[in-house]
Order: sequence, then C-alpha cells, then structure tokens
Amino acid sequence: MTKKIILMIVLGISVLSIIVISVWGTLPESINDSSVTSISFENFEYNDDGDKVINVRGIITEEDTLYTLTYVYLPEDAATNITATSSSDDVSVIVDEYRQEVVVNFDTVDSIGKNVTITIVDSKTNESDEVTLIFKIDVIIVD
Repeated sequence: MTKKIILMIVLGISVLSIIVISVWGTLPESINDSSVTSISFENFEYNDDGDKVINVRGIITEEDTLYTLTYVYLPEDAATNITATSSSDDVSVIVDEYRQEVVVNFDTVDSIGKNVTITIVDSKTNESDEVTLIFKIDVIIVD
C-alpha cells in the first residue's frame, strides 16, 4: 500500500513539473527589448538626385573584389535582425551584425564596373537604408 502511495506522489510531481516547464518554456524572451527606430549606412556622399553613393572605382578590382560597408542603428541596445540584399545577381552580400558591417563581394569580373545598390533592412521593424556603389570616373579638366 505504501509503495502505491509513493508511486502516485512521484507521478503527480512528474506531471506537475512537466506543466511548469511547458508554461515557463513558452514565455517570450523579453518583452522590454527596444526596437530599431533608424538604420543608416556610414561614409557615403549624396549625388545630384539625393541618393546615397560611394565611389568604389580603384578600390574594387579583379584582385580585390570585397568591399565593407558599415552601418549604425538606433537605439544601440535594440533587438535586431538585419538582412542585406544586392540589386545584382553577380554581387553577394553578407551581414556581420556584431561588427555592424555588410561585406559586399563582386562575384564575377563582369560585375566590376557596374553600379550596384545595397539595401539593409531590419526585419523586425522594416526600417531600411540603401546605398549605391558606383564606379565614377574622375573628371580631369584640361586647359
């Protein structure tokens, strides 16, 4: 008789522990995480149309096909999920959220010399920014 009572108590505690684990295991991680309010690339210029551009002529070559873009977001302690896209299939992008960088790789020789737009988006808030990498020829004025 006492073995049956002990067995029932152990089973009851087991069921209760499963219920407790399932309730606390499904709670959200943190309700107080702040969201991204703005995201922006750094070290760019504006062209005549007001678009953000970076001249990569002479930086991107057949030997050196990588370019690193830096970005910032506010607030700094926001929970993020940053993704990046390229306007060209011949240019790939990788996001390093820890360093707040986007590494751009010109995959083919044909992609070098063609302008490409890189877009970053925080998928939680849909805040975004874009910059166009251009291969601008320096203008030399001869008198």
